[in-house]
Amino acid sequence: MPKKMARIDSKPEKTKNASKQDSIPEVITLFTKQLRSFEKALSPTMTTLRNSCVSHGKKMDAFVESHGINKKKQDGHMAFELKEEDAKKFEKLADEVTSYVMATRNVPIAFLVALVSQFDAYLSNLLRSLFYLKPELLNASQRQLTFSELMAFPSLDAARDHVIEKEVESILRSSHVEQFEWMESRFGVPLRKDLPIWPQFVELTERRNLFVHCDGVVSSQYVAICQKHDGLPDERVCVGDALNVEPKYFSSAYQCLFELGVKLGHVLWRKMCPNELEAADEHLNSLCFDLLVEEKYGLAKVILHFATNTLKKHSSDIERRVFVINHAIALKHLKEDSFKTLLANEDWSACRQEFQLAVAVLHDEYSKAALLMGAIGSTGKPGEQEYRTWPLFREFRCSQEFRKAYFELFGKEFMVEETAESPKKSRTSRSTKEPQTIV
Repeated sequence: MPKKMARIDSKPEKTKNASKQDSIPEVITLFTKQLRSFEKALSPTMTTLRNSCVSHGKKMDAFVESHGINKKKQDGHMAFELKEEDAKKFEKLADEVTSYVMATRNVPIAFLVALVSQFDAYLSNLLRSLFYLKPELLNASQRQLTFSELMAFPSLDAARDHVIEKEVESILRSSHVEQFEWMESRFGVPLRKDLPIWPQFVELTERRNLFVHCDGVVSSQYVAICQKHDGLPDERVCVGDALNVEPKYFSSAYQCLFELGVKLGHVLWRKMCPNELEAADEHLNSLCFDLLVEEKYGLAKVILHFATNTLKKHSSDIERRVFVINHAIALKHLKEDSFKTLLANEDWSACRQEFQLAVAVLHDEYSKAALLMGAIGSTGKPGEQEYRTWPLFREFRCSQEFRKAYFELFGKEFMVEETAESPKKSRTSRSTKEPQTIV
């Protein structure tokens, strides 16, 4: 259950780059923040581009209207003549419109390439952290140093750093499929088993290669690799076709990389550091809480399914039940009645009142939930701040039962705080020792 409520930060967190000293949770967190930055930036960027395209198009139309000679419709287009001194001005206007039209195609492509690049950087940082954490992983490396090379380093630590960097560079030079094959072999864990998004990941990374090397024109290699991994998005795609990045595709790509990156990081973390299970559970619950706050219910659903079904070991039954409650929240907001079955599979009768309150709220049993609020009291958990901000209470806060119970507990009317952002979208920060881990 929650140990400390998240606070609202008034100042944005400074962006930092990963370093070799970063812990695994720091690497995972940085990766998810980097992905979010691109996901949040694309929509306003495209809106600005489209508005500029329309604006410059109107300027060009107005120029033709005022300077065009012998205007007439021809083959569905406006045909006109221009004086020599006006032709250059028109050509400049037309070039500006063309630039914005091209940008509306190229910018989403650039963002997609950046997403995959962030995954590559994440994999580099994750492997580096694992090598520093478990130097024995390098024992199986074929990389060797001669005596003279070893003597050239100022210390054994410097030599180790060199070997790690070369090992990571070697892995990253291989294809994404080969990278996962290497990790499965080196870490002794099946990373692609029960991973439905694997075909999508393969297609995404191969599409990125097309954009980088041949402007998105489909190659025979792209088709062959996608077919081998059942990832061809459309059987009608043929060699020579030009691919683009539509908004729906970009959103799907973001979710794919987010899901795969988080799952990869947590599987390897838990495999290599079984004594850090409590920290891993708290980190994953905190990440899922963020997704619920942002109303990314589809993404929260797949991550929480991973937490409640794929992961077999948890640090405590309390942490496991927090995953279950948050999973139910995501399913309910997606209008999936399976949340009821998920809750019914657990015995909540002997659990603490916080869990019983969560179950009552999810079942829309608001009268029962209000009674449980009274039983928990004004000094228990959840507290006033939790009632105001937890995604669990989003609909419950609108009910008369909640408002009455809130007033009786805290002696004041419940009022929604006005902030620079919508309360539902507010960002939160957490203590590393006491993360926000629930509902």
